[in-house]
Amino acid sequence: MKKIIKSIKGMNDYTGEKLFLYNYLIKVCKNILKKYCYKEIKTPIIENTKLFEKSIGNNTDIIEKEMYSFLDKNNKKITLRPEGTSGCMRSIIENNLLYINKTQKLWYFGQMFRHENTQRGRYREFHQFGVETIGIKDIYIELETILITIKIWKFLGILNFLNLEINSIGSVKERKKYKKKLNNFLEDKKNIIKKHYKKNYKKNPFRLFESNNYYIKKMLKNSPKLFDSLSKKSLLRFQNLENCLKKFKIKYYINKNLVRGLNYYNDTVFEWKNKMLKTQQTICAGGRYDKLSYSLNKKCIPAFGFAIGIERLIILMDILKKNNFNKNIIDIEIIYLEKIAILKSLIISEKIRKKFPKLKIFVNFSSEKIKKKLRKSNKNKVKTILFIGNEEIKNNYYTLKNLKNKTQKKYCYKNLIKKIYNLFEKK
Repeated sequence: MKKIIKSIKGMNDYTGEKLFLYNYLIKVCKNILKKYCYKEIKTPIIENTKLFEKSIGNNTDIIEKEMYSFLDKNNKKITLRPEGTSGCMRSIIENNLLYINKTQKLWYFGQMFRHENTQRGRYREFHQFGVETIGIKDIYIELETILITIKIWKFLGILNFLNLEINSIGSVKERKKYKKKLNNFLEDKKNIIKKHYKKNYKKNPFRLFESNNYYIKKMLKNSPKLFDSLSKKSLLRFQNLENCLKKFKIKYYINKNLVRGLNYYNDTVFEWKNKMLKTQQTICAGGRYDKLSYSLNKKCIPAFGFAIGIERLIILMDILKKNNFNKNIIDIEIIYLEKIAILKSLIISEKIRKKFPKLKIFVNFSSEKIKKKLRKSNKNKVKTILFIGNEEIKNNYYTLKNLKNKTQKKYCYKNLIKKIYNLFEKK
């Protein structure tokens, strides 16, 4: 027996209702961002490896072991993008977009790739909807960005199931000072770390805060907090953001262990979490990254953004049964009663599509019996069925069955068009 060729581990297909939910979530995000005057940007899936090495930082899991990097035919090292922010900033600098407009409000959507140990909610190919605001320093853009995420969650009906966690990680200088305190704390805990954490943490001890291991988390509860090492300036900035959140009655929790895994972040960071997702609780994360541009062109450009993990959002929607919205329902299903009526069915279907371009018309080519077709039509929530057979062709009359009120009636073509208009178009 021949072996079936399967998809690569951690890279999944989208079909049926899962694909419909996937497209629905993207549509919701796009529509909301449009209302906030954000514009789309598209960047390549493959980038120069140096882009991520410079922006993300060498002492991160992504750079050390998760990137899909390889040499092309010109012996140039290239990488499948592991995240979207670096490519977005590269595009802004390369295309001189800030010269055209000093602030850029952008969104993007696409595949990202990381060679990770796969588990539910963590895949090697995954999809992110990203939002980036470039060129604005103050906290009010941070507030608006968080309000955008709330708008998305409200529209999807999941806001009450999510918790907003925020923190300030201060400046690069403040983190360097804190790093010494943290390393001193970890000095006599090497055995615990060695037993429960297999990655190299010494160059970047902040990585420990991203571990889901129970013993690592327990150990870090007593660790010095970066938040407690912040300057008065950083603390005041964070307090101002808190005041803004309170004015809008936004519930939030300060998580002093929230640091984010990428080196380019500073000041405000945030995550939206749901405990039902267990180990992969974060469905949306982001923060401020004013230093990212400096790593690319030696110039600091203020920036703030977030990314939504679409796979985790799909899982959460399924858990909460929030996927029962209006599916891609067929408006009119055309069923031919004899094979001789197939051609006529196609002619009528094209005429109806021309008259009513918004309607979903489905010609049923199945060889199944009529009763079985009708059972499937009811299951698929088809609105109306148009029967076309030899008798209908001879008499130029067509039987239209309304599955909602279980009525059916014969119409000449002219009256059939009027009836369809009354059913679907008339307000």
